[in-house]
Amino acid sequence: MTEATVTLPGHSEDGDWHVSARALASGVMLVAGVVLYLVERAAPGPWVSWAQGFGVLATLIYLWIFLRNQQAVVLTSFFQIYYTVGMMLSAAIISAGTLMIEIGRVGTANGIFWVLLIYLVVGLEVCRVGYHLAARFRWGHGMLRPSEAANRALIFLFVGLTLAIAAYVLAATGGPVLLGVDRKTFWREIAPPGSAILGSLVSQSFFFVAFYYLTQRKKSERLMLPTLILGSYVLTAIFVLGEKFTMFIVFMNAWFFVVPGAIGQVTLRRGHLLLAVGALIMLVIFAVTSYMMQEKEAGFLLVRAALQAQLLWSVFDEPGALSLWPGRSECLFGCWPFESGQQFISFRYLPVSLFSHYDEIGNVLSGFMPALPILTLGAVLSMALHAVISFAMGVLQQKLVSALAVRNLVYAFLLFKLQFGFAIIWYVQISAPLKGIMATILLIFIYRATFPVRPATTLTG
Repeated sequence: MTEATVTLPGHSEDGDWHVSARALASGVMLVAGVVLYLVERAAPGPWVSWAQGFGVLATLIYLWIFLRNQQAVVLTSFFQIYYTVGMMLSAAIISAGTLMIEIGRVGTANGIFWVLLIYLVVGLEVCRVGYHLAARFRWGHGMLRPSEAANRALIFLFVGLTLAIAAYVLAATGGPVLLGVDRKTFWREIAPPGSAILGSLVSQSFFFVAFYYLTQRKKSERLMLPTLILGSYVLTAIFVLGEKFTMFIVFMNAWFFVVPGAIGQVTLRRGHLLLAVGALIMLVIFAVTSYMMQEKEAGFLLVRAALQAQLLWSVFDEPGALSLWPGRSECLFGCWPFESGQQFISFRYLPVSLFSHYDEIGNVLSGFMPALPILTLGAVLSMALHAVISFAMGVLQQKLVSALAVRNLVYAFLLFKLQFGFAIIWYVQISAPLKGIMATILLIFIYRATFPVRPATTLTG
């Protein structure tokens, strides 16, 4: 199997100024993060808001330098970057003195912004190492790649099934948006029996939608059908699933995963930036409108954003909760009487009445990473585990890009499921994807054993 090389104009793998700039930026960010964390913990004050503002700007510059040097690594790490940067913004909002309505506390500056910055830099750098080490070795002699006809049949099979179920749900019920009910109530009480699989189908099969659209665009073929399918998925997410931010993240994650392998070299232009900013503005407007329809003020968006980092703030604010070494490691994925680590940390910081209410209706908090690992494993082991998982994801990301580069769509999809499963386990802190990961690994072994490329042999008389 050939390996895909993804570069930007003016880029070379070794020796150019982008490599030195990235390494320098990473070192500066790490040192600054550690120093500013210690200073903020010792002497918080009005300077914190300014420092965090410059921290956000520095992070964007760092990501741009990283993108110029390692485009494929950054694009395939979208979920990790989105999660961590979003948490950093939430931490900055909390540090400014925002009320966290779920835990009932007013935020203060306690260093979590810089902790998240350190996690971002360490995760990306270790992921980069895994990505480039993976490019240096092969798993066997490779696999036979499916034909273009087989790839297209696979795409239309998944996409057709997904859109057919979506059309059935919409025709039978009208969907949560048109009915004016929240999506949880709709899928729990109103949706047709057996249709709950639609959410999983939409999130996973969008991988094929992105591949179909981008490859058709690269070949300069007609985009009417790919655009129609793409638009149908967006409308399904909004009007049938009732999703906003969550499905947007899932779609973008799949899209950026496909770009390096399906397109190869990408030259960033002003239009790409304007498109990204426009999509984000539209998403924010949609979210604000939704809150106003629920009789909330537009400013509730900031209150909602603050909730993402409230658990991390709580761990660093509680005396005795923050430690270097494991304290309650058995509670990472649940300890008696809690069924999961999420329940353990939620009970610790939520008011009892609110915890009981959430537990009864099936609602959960967000922002469990790195709050839960630090609380249970301690700061040292939590960071070590973060590095190990980031390395593994980097390896999978490189193999996925290579598979897409030779149009091995089945294998690429299995690697995508595997990488995203690891990301969900670590960043969402749930063990539910473990069964899916084991099944995916088994399918990968079966697929590789069934369709190997036989090494050439020389016959001698």
